[in-house]
Amino acid sequence: MPDRETGTVKWFDASRSYGYVTRDQGGVIYVSYNSFRDKDSCFLVIGSRVEFVVVSTDAGTSVQDLTVIE
Repeated sequence: MPDRETGTVKWFDASRSYGYVTRDQGGVIYVSYNSFRDKDSCFLVIGSRVEFVVVSTDAGTSVQDLTVIE
C-alpha cells in the first residue's frame, strides 16, 4: 500500500462533498466524497489536518482513505 501523506484542508464545499487539501509535501490536491474512508462523515473544516493516500491512475491522481487527524 502507498505511503500515507498529511495536509491541511484549504477549501471544502459540504453541500457538494468536494474541496482541496494543501499537501505537506507541496502542492494542492482535489478531494471528493469518494476520497473519504468513512462515507458517513464526509465533511471537512477549513484548516483541519488530514491524512490520506495519493494514488496515480490512468485518469490522473486521486486521493483515497482520507481521514481527519485528531
